[in-house]
Amino acid sequence: MRKATSCATSIGANQTFGNINSLPDEIRKIYMCLCQDMVALNQKWDFYQGLFFSKAENHQVLELVPDAFRIIGKSLMNDIIVSIVRLGDLPKSDNRTNLSLATLADFYDKDVTLRTLLENFRGLSQPLRDYQDRMISHNDLDTRLGNFTSPNNPPTVSEISATIVAAEAVLKHVANQYGGTDIGFGKGMFTATSSDALIYWLRQGLDHRFDVPSPVPL
Repeated sequence: MRKATSCATSIGANQTFGNINSLPDEIRKIYMCLCQDMVALNQKWDFYQGLFFSKAENHQVLELVPDAFRIIGKSLMNDIIVSIVRLGDLPKSDNRTNLSLATLADFYDKDVTLRTLLENFRGLSQPLRDYQDRMISHNDLDTRLGNFTSPNNPPTVSEISATIVAAEAVLKHVANQYGGTDIGFGKGMFTATSSDALIYWLRQGLDHRFDVPSPVPL
């Protein structure tokens, strides 16, 4: 019977998540780091969706300081895009070794299914990489001036969700095929303790903003 592994807490509280003892020494720590990167990505994505897309009543709070939340949303989205794109990097670039999913496919180079899963992820993430190149990593002049003929809108929620699922499929395959275990990445578990909590306390401040504090006894 396979033992299922899941990260139900912040990765900061579980620094050994993804450490599958049955994987070879040469790849075990690399795999663990990729799993932890995936958990961190899910935490950011869950937080973003919970803050901006989960509940209509949240909008009342967000509209109190729309410019502040616009900055938060833009910064968080950019970080999410960069995190996804990094997972699809080549194993080596500019004399530097990268931590990416391709390292797994190169190590298990006879695994056709793993290579197919990786290529599926890369295909889905290519629009995100293009967006990063033009709008995040570089300030592309033609794009900023509106001269770029191809669409250059930010990726949609469904596009990002599908790309994350494709990345997870690569890691799940390795865990199942070579580690004899299942693995989960805490999807949906971070929202209730982060974005919901933030909205709750902001709403508490909104509801009690006119309260007169009780005098402190001398």
